[in-house]
Amino acid sequence: MNTLKGKISSIETNENLSLVKVEVGQYTLSSIVIDSPKSAPYLTEGHAIKVLFKETEVSIGLDQEYAISLQNQLRGTVQTVNEGILLSRVVIQIDTTSITAVITTHAVKQLHLKPGLPVKALIKTNEIMLSE
Repeated sequence: MNTLKGKISSIETNENLSLVKVEVGQYTLSSIVIDSPKSAPYLTEGHAIKVLFKETEVSIGLDQEYAISLQNQLRGTVQTVNEGILLSRVVIQIDTTSITAVITTHAVKQLHLKPGLPVKALIKTNEIMLSE
């Protein structure tokens, strides 16, 4: 599980659903949660929070601009690639931390992923969880 530390910067709520923006270093990540500030007191601007997402929910793209719906795009550099027969583990350095992606080995070869290559880690908003 990838874990990043951040602070809540904004919250949009409609009934029991909230779109939460979290500042993590130079990035703003978004998460959709089935809660509201009334039902979850931790949902307040400025509150320190952990951002969690599974390794299998990280997609990797080459470091280019994309016209794509994925809001969570983190620029980084490939640190390590551990190729398996079907799946590979890719560690990406993002600022002062790192995240891990598990993607197909075919995708690793197709993108020519290797240490030092600039990439973007892409995570869907509904795949990001928040924790105190």
